[in-house]
Amino acid sequence: MERNPIRFVWQNSRLLHVAALLALLAMAPVNWLLLELPRILVDDAVLGVAFRDRSIASFLPLSIPLPERMFQSELRLFQGLALERNAYFIAGCVAVLGLLAIRSLLISLVAALRSVIARRLASLLRLRLFRRIAGSRGMTQDDADEAARLSGGGLSAIAWFFGDAVIVPVMALSQLAIVLAFGVHVGVHSGAMLLGLTIANVIVILWVARSEALLAEEARRRERTMTRATRAAASRAVAIQLHGAFDVEEGYFRSLLTRLDALWRPLARKVSLASAARAFLRECGPLLMITWGCWWVMQGDLTLGGMVSLVFASVLLQRPVNALVAWRRERDRARAVLGEIARANGALAARRPRETQPLTSDVLAAPLSAEGVAAFDPVSGLRVSGVSLDIPLPAHVALIGDSGSGAEVFAGLLGGAYDATAGSIRIGERPLQSIAGPTRPKFIAYAGGAPIILAGTVLENLQYGCAEWSAGGGFVHGPDRATIEEAVRVAGLDDAVYALGLAATVENGDDPQTAARVIAARRAVREELERAGAAALVDPFDPAAYNMHATVAENLMFGLPVGDTFGEANLAAHPFVRAVLAAENLGRPLENMGLAIARSMLEMFEGVPEGHPLFRQFSFFHYGERGAYEELRDRHAGDLRPRGAVAARDRDLLVNLAFRYVESRHRLGLLDDSLKQRIVQARAVFRELLPRGLEAAVAFYRPDEICRAASLADNLLFGRVAHNIAGAEEKVQGVIAATLRQTGLDDLVVSLGLSARISANDMRAMAGRENQLDLARCLARRPDMLVAAGVTENLSPSQAAALLNRLRMWLDGRSLFITMRDAELAENMRMVWFARGGLTRSGAPTGVENGENPA
Repeated sequence: MERNPIRFVWQNSRLLHVAALLALLAMAPVNWLLLELPRILVDDAVLGVAFRDRSIASFLPLSIPLPERMFQSELRLFQGLALERNAYFIAGCVAVLGLLAIRSLLISLVAALRSVIARRLASLLRLRLFRRIAGSRGMTQDDADEAARLSGGGLSAIAWFFGDAVIVPVMALSQLAIVLAFGVHVGVHSGAMLLGLTIANVIVILWVARSEALLAEEARRRERTMTRATRAAASRAVAIQLHGAFDVEEGYFRSLLTRLDALWRPLARKVSLASAARAFLRECGPLLMITWGCWWVMQGDLTLGGMVSLVFASVLLQRPVNALVAWRRERDRARAVLGEIARANGALAARRPRETQPLTSDVLAAPLSAEGVAAFDPVSGLRVSGVSLDIPLPAHVALIGDSGSGAEVFAGLLGGAYDATAGSIRIGERPLQSIAGPTRPKFIAYAGGAPIILAGTVLENLQYGCAEWSAGGGFVHGPDRATIEEAVRVAGLDDAVYALGLAATVENGDDPQTAARVIAARRAVREELERAGAAALVDPFDPAAYNMHATVAENLMFGLPVGDTFGEANLAAHPFVRAVLAAENLGRPLENMGLAIARSMLEMFEGVPEGHPLFRQFSFFHYGERGAYEELRDRHAGDLRPRGAVAARDRDLLVNLAFRYVESRHRLGLLDDSLKQRIVQARAVFRELLPRGLEAAVAFYRPDEICRAASLADNLLFGRVAHNIAGAEEKVQGVIAATLRQTGLDDLVVSLGLSARISANDMRAMAGRENQLDLARCLARRPDMLVAAGVTENLSPSQAAALLNRLRMWLDGRSLFITMRDAELAENMRMVWFARGGLTRSGAPTGVENGENPA
């Protein structure tokens, strides 16, 4: 990797730099004219030199001087504009403003190109580092931290220099060259003076930079020394007190401060002196140029306008000089960081496995042999050693052993998670370690270790590793839908995907065809429940009736909230809801209901510990909120009632409790027929008076429409399952599943399930199924060899046997290596037993089953 920042920048952004250099080239005549115009304005317009003996003069004629020996006259580019004196002056001012505008536009263009170059090259370096990190094995935490530091803060500190590396010195040198050339054009003596000022500026600025660098280094050394001395004194604090050595320690610390101050003072004086010299030169440079110019004006060798232009040129000198000095400092910094990146890149590249030959399915049809293999898992500390065996491929092999036996490590070695520390594994004549690179997982898939869970949809998690990431975001060119669904089925995730689909909202519910299918299935579910004599298991939503298995809030809105406007935490405090309750005289009854609930819950769950399932299932509030409700109960003891802001806050808390109440579930007997009827009447008021601006915040229940805030299962039921009938939930779910199969809506359920979002912190129906998700991800690639470790650990014997049977059928004619603890599951499979980090011959048949190639 290139360590020189200038070469790195030029090699990777030539076209952008060519565009920037063209802009700088176009800026050169603009800069020249900006120096020339003050002289023209002062001499020709103000002093009237161009208007002697005439009233009209040519403004801004442009020509190129040619050698008199070869050409009789100069090359005229522009004859100029014939103007009278006042117009001449105005034209000069307008020309200056126009040139400044053009120069600003060109500078903006160059700045934009610098920004693009900086961003692209920083991204290029970060991408290279990322490729090295993602492709290396055996990387320590220190390596990862160093690479992350360089990719983040390290590159951020020098990213802008990538845009400045070539452009800034070219821009600064071109400005210097124009200024010096203009000085020579005015007069050789003027050019010499400007050159002298330039050299003096460079020397002084370098002096300041060097002095400040030495002072900064001394400051860092001083800080390190003081830190060590303070820590040492802190470590001796007890001894100082025991021996009464406070005066000794303080004397030593004072002497240390004195020595450090003695080193600091001369460096600080040098910085002050250099800064003073810089300030003197900055202030006196233009004054010196004025004095110099006045002398030559008096001698008749310089016009007054020329002197003004030279003073302007002397002021412009400092900017490119400062830019070059700052550029030099940033270049050194960038060179150091690029050196660190190059070293990190080389270290990571050394760990990157290289694919020496292309991999094909034929390669994995040769026998697999291991000779004295040893490997080590740096995360768990487990190891395996002394493994020697021969297995003809394709084969289905069970790696049997308890946790820590070495079976998992050997599986990881076959899958490519680790490299062998001793011995070798070959497939045919080819070392397994040489089968590497991005194509390996397509032929040899490994499901094991700690599965990666993306914060995305289930489908995106399944496509991870077997699809490409598009520039616009999202996976493309992945497995087809049939392959994904088959992989899910084989891995045993179909029930979880189905559950996620039923719990998902119908995102395309506005599609008439989808809506019609769901509504038809809703009717079919109702008919099937009635046919099975189970209609009482579901209380359907009826606009004119109270649903005993729904919350009070759901009965009031007769729908579900969309967003947080009418969410559970905000519903009671919303002004519109308050107005509806007041209009129907429901405020006080619901407050009383909430107070009764609070008292009952506090009494019922007194002494129940935090996290108890009974508390989570039946309580109306979190364990941490118990204290707040105890205080609320005490404020409402007897006939006491709070007033003011406390009363309003208590009202919202109590009404929120009432809104969560479900009669058939909580059975506190707080809902009589009269109150239920009043809530149903308030329902109509809620819908009729709902402001147009709040209509999007509620998804109402309508018999012939999909509720966009409800899950697919709720849309099919269009009601609530009875909480007071045992087994009702299971029976209803069975009816829904059968109806979905009959109506052909299974594909919609699976689509919704695959589109459901999960994350490592919220696996939803996938909780505890991470290993199976990783297994399905591997199966979606259709590998020629599957290595699976730990995929049967959380399964019952029957579930593990069913999974193994599906895997063997799926991989018929291909190879399977799977770890397991129960040898009975491995019937008709080749078996290899592991114990204590190696192969074992005790207690069970050793090596490979069926009498072939004993280990």
